[in-house]
Amino acid sequence: VPFPRMSTKLLEEEIKKETQLESWDYVIVPGNHDLDFSKQYDFRDIVLEKCLSTNKIDNEAHANELLKPQSKFWDFYSELSNDRIDPKISFKKTIAFNDNSHLEFHCYNTALLSIVNEKPQSLIVPEASFIDYDDEHPGQQDIVISVFHHKLSWLSTNGKVNNQRAFSDHIEKSSQIIMCGHEHQRDSKMLMDVVNKDRVLYLESD
Repeated sequence: VPFPRMSTKLLEEEIKKETQLESWDYVIVPGNHDLDFSKQYDFRDIVLEKCLSTNKIDNEAHANELLKPQSKFWDFYSELSNDRIDPKISFKKTIAFNDNSHLEFHCYNTALLSIVNEKPQSLIVPEASFIDYDDEHPGQQDIVISVFHHKLSWLSTNGKVNNQRAFSDHIEKSSQIIMCGHEHQRDSKMLMDVVNKDRVLYLESD
């Protein structure tokens, strides 16, 4: 959602025209273009450096500082959903088809550490924000879709913990479908774990 952003009414008119749908729900995550850098965030720069050196976020105050440039994105998401949505590093959205079948979206804010000219391996998704799939009803047929903006190569491999590897392992184990983008190149493939034979559909949008 580049700034100045499209109005929600105009966006919905475009969706109706393109899809012929009359109603829908939104599942969206922020990307690097959803940060407003028209203001100075001096303390955010200090927090950024510390987070990248440790591959973690120490406290809620630091997380709030990192999220500040995304405030307009979260306002826009709140308008779309007709509900107040607070800034988040990760969140889950469940859509039920029936009593035995659900779509469970695991949404990750990979743009948390984005800057104007970001570089590969300059971002993290804190492990404390990883979303686990709790199979509370073994009879249910749930599909878990992990959604994030930056592809995995943009996550840091430095520090004590390789964040890129940790996040990759997590989403491949917890998801049936992975969706990302950022690099404007299309890719679709099936990933398979040769040990337990689990398969994950990987979709990268152009």
